[in-house]
Amino acid sequence: MKSRIPAFLLSLLITSAVNGQFRLSATAGPQWSNLKLMPGGGYSEQDLQGYIQKRTALHIGLEADIPLEFSEKFSLVTGLSFSGKGRKFNRINPEEVASVTDTLIARSDLYTNYMQFPLLLTYHLKRIGNKTFTVGGGAYGAFFLNGKSVSETRLFSTNKYTREEMGMTVGKGVNSVRTFDGGLSARVTMDAGKFKISAFYLHGLTKAYTNGNGNGYRQRTAGISIGIWLMNEVKIGRAH
Repeated sequence: MKSRIPAFLLSLLITSAVNGQFRLSATAGPQWSNLKLMPGGGYSEQDLQGYIQKRTALHIGLEADIPLEFSEKFSLVTGLSFSGKGRKFNRINPEEVASVTDTLIARSDLYTNYMQFPLLLTYHLKRIGNKTFTVGGGAYGAFFLNGKSVSETRLFSTNKYTREEMGMTVGKGVNSVRTFDGGLSARVTMDAGKFKISAFYLHGLTKAYTNGNGNGYRQRTAGISIGIWLMNEVKIGRAH
């Protein structure tokens, strides 16, 4: 079922183009992602507070804006993009804790990359000069491409430093990432004619990652997207 989603989006774009019009843009920008701990598993958000940091990464891809026939105020936005996600963990233990655990510093960073597609219903709010403002909401889906985990530790007793880098395991077991990630998406956009600027938020609903202790995590991502219109309102006549 999941493998059919990109094909469905492509057929939707082609059908819309045949029946009316669409606009195509190239988009890219920075984004900041994190992993939200799911309930259960022996840990809580309070246990991790202060240790988890966002990963800064990039997204780049193509988007289609498809006006809907029933109203010029609404359009459907979909596309395909490369999206870097993950999170960083950095813990420096005080001496009284380090002397017991023999761990002075513990770092664990996750770098995960996805092929992502949005499906958003957007509403055109107002046009001011050559600028149009829109808001949109809907869903997103993402397929895991590749990734790695980087772990660093420094012992308290010997001051020994170790670093380990491993590829990500795909599956439902511990220390693994799921093939598919999906959730809700929201966006605000300013369209200036030749280009557009968007701010967006992705709220994962599926389990994206399971750590070594069996704790599940969901994706959280916010970012900024700058797009350049490649095609403006390409119209294709209907067959009679």
